[in-house]
Amino acid sequence: MKLPFIIALFGIIFLGGFLRFYNISSNPSGLYTDEVSIGLNAYDILKTGKDQYGVSFPLAFKSFGDYKMPVYIYLVSLSMMFFGKTDFSVRFPSALAGTLTILVVFFLFRQLLKSDKQTKKVADTLSLIAAGLFAILPWHLQFSRGGFEVCVALFFYSLGIFWGLRYWNTRKWLYLLGVMLCFCVSEYTYQAYRIISPLTFFLITIAVFFKEKKIFKNFLLAFIAFITLSFPLVVFSFTSQGQERLLGTSAFAQTSFNNIAGIAKGVAIFLNNYISYFSLTFLFHLGDQANRHQVQNFGLLYFWQLPFCIAGIYFLTKTKNTMLRFIMIFLFLIAPVAPAIALPSPQTLRFLLATVPFTFLTALGIYQIYIQRNKWTKFIFAATAAFVLISFVYFLDYYFVQYPKESQIDWGSGCKQITSQIQKNSTRYNYIVVDKNLNCIPEYFSFYVPSIPLKYVDSSWMKPTAWKDKKVLYARPFYGNNKPENLEENIYIANVNHDIFAQLYKL
Repeated sequence: MKLPFIIALFGIIFLGGFLRFYNISSNPSGLYTDEVSIGLNAYDILKTGKDQYGVSFPLAFKSFGDYKMPVYIYLVSLSMMFFGKTDFSVRFPSALAGTLTILVVFFLFRQLLKSDKQTKKVADTLSLIAAGLFAILPWHLQFSRGGFEVCVALFFYSLGIFWGLRYWNTRKWLYLLGVMLCFCVSEYTYQAYRIISPLTFFLITIAVFFKEKKIFKNFLLAFIAFITLSFPLVVFSFTSQGQERLLGTSAFAQTSFNNIAGIAKGVAIFLNNYISYFSLTFLFHLGDQANRHQVQNFGLLYFWQLPFCIAGIYFLTKTKNTMLRFIMIFLFLIAPVAPAIALPSPQTLRFLLATVPFTFLTALGIYQIYIQRNKWTKFIFAATAAFVLISFVYFLDYYFVQYPKESQIDWGSGCKQITSQIQKNSTRYNYIVVDKNLNCIPEYFSFYVPSIPLKYVDSSWMKPTAWKDKKVLYARPFYGNNKPENLEENIYIANVNHDIFAQLYKL
């Protein structure tokens, strides 16, 4: 690449990294339950080599009974070695993987475009456009800034696809080794990739058999090595613990496959869920409406991308770049497979893989419109550039100003404030009591204030006679009285209504 392209690429990486790392300790405004569990287990592993249940270096972490994949938790343990037991440490691997994925997107798209004369000359330019779009994509930004395992899984999966293309073009076995290792790491990172990664490797191996038999043996050996490394996970998947997550989210929980009618119903459910992921309303307007998964009033993709996606589809129907067409179609088809067998559907988190082909499709659409070279081309691109800038600035303003306030409940901010106040007041009280009805799981207190002994009680709890002369701090939900007797402090949520989340009493 020429120097200006290299400089531009580094600028895009810097922008993407800044957007993903800036203020991630406080926006999102707290750790949500899974992040707390990840952080708690990661810290225990770092200090003792055991998870919160006393299991030494587990293959899967029990957590809340959903048995999380291990890679992200071990990465957080490594992060805590440098940054301590902080919110930043829990989110650092996700933000870093999200930033590095921008670079993978650039080189993956460039590799695809370089493989054909038609797109070879514009490969660097279009790849920069794709990387720039991916850097500011709301969908990927949202998950990069939280402690979501899926961002790390997506990074390794995309890198595996890139190594596969490099091997196809160079026949160097080290690239094939990279494919095998990346796919293996991805499936040990996030539940959906327990399906996506093996299925991808298997289908690619079959395709190689029919398309390029000279290298089939190498692919077959790599696939066998992949299965060998995956064997512990395969064995775990057939245990009751390994099936816990699948059974808990399965779209077929009420479906019996013992007869033709049941099978037909199961297929219909799968197809309905599968198709729902390509709903324009879901992609460009509403998303899945989970406040942790998106910024409300924004789609997963920018609305301005829609006409370019349509133009990109047209380009794919005309291009002679068969590898580009194959990879694009394959990524679109494989992305909803694992999400479609789970509920709720559609769901933005499990479908994050689709950010890659949608980014490529948008860039191809930009190129398709550009090559028309009619009198409207300059106007279209000028108007689009202005709209892109306005949309991006509006998103940034909303995300960094409004979203931290609107999403506090969803991200556990109230629980974090309670633990902060307990820490602050712990030396003033003999006992600290927490109402079980308070919407804060014990893991919050174990993560933030592990050294302070707490007593969990029912809402009908009364101060024991034996504690008559003792000072007691009582944390309980807000039951409607703004200024009750013995109130120590109201814990507010900084939303529009400035609601009271909980109250601290001195008894």
